[in-house]
Amino acid sequence: MPRQIEGFWIEQQQTWWTSAFPFSRERFQAIWSDIMEEHYTSAEAIAKHLAAGSGIAPPEFVKLLLERYKGKLYRDDALEFQQGYTRPLALLQLAFVEVAHGAAAAAELTRQNPLFSDEFIQRNIHWAASLIEEDITGRKCITLIADDELKREHTAGGKRKYYIEGFMTSCDSFIAYSVVCEGYFKGELY
Repeated sequence: MPRQIEGFWIEQQQTWWTSAFPFSRERFQAIWSDIMEEHYTSAEAIAKHLAAGSGIAPPEFVKLLLERYKGKLYRDDALEFQQGYTRPLALLQLAFVEVAHGAAAAAELTRQNPLFSDEFIQRNIHWAASLIEEDITGRKCITLIADDELKREHTAGGKRKYYIEGFMTSCDSFIAYSVVCEGYFKGELY
């Protein structure tokens, strides 16, 4: 018997999606629309709609941050969180372009959009593309990228608390929507 997505989300968030932002039916419908109508893979659609400017509007993003930190968040902390949040999603977006259209297309997109020229993204793009070729869901990619980035931050002294929290929120949210899309497609969730 199918289960309601919201109930499944809450149950999972209490176990292992500890950092994911709350489920949004509206965002899910936009993701699902891109999958069904635009023929995106679920990972492409999720990355697109979770990335800053593509699905979480700045006012909603700020609202989610203020709710999480109970209104006690400085501007620099919020910017650090946003940087951590957007990096893995932007990397996934660019890696999908490289897999689907080649390195030249990814390089052209990087030239056109300064977001993609970030040092983190450029350092990891080919690795991310190879991981997506192995696992089209993008889950392996985002998990290994997160593990690598967290090790790098820890080695560097781990002083960017909000960056790490943003990164983990991005990763947990991506994986959560991925699992929900899979369950929805199989008819296990509604």
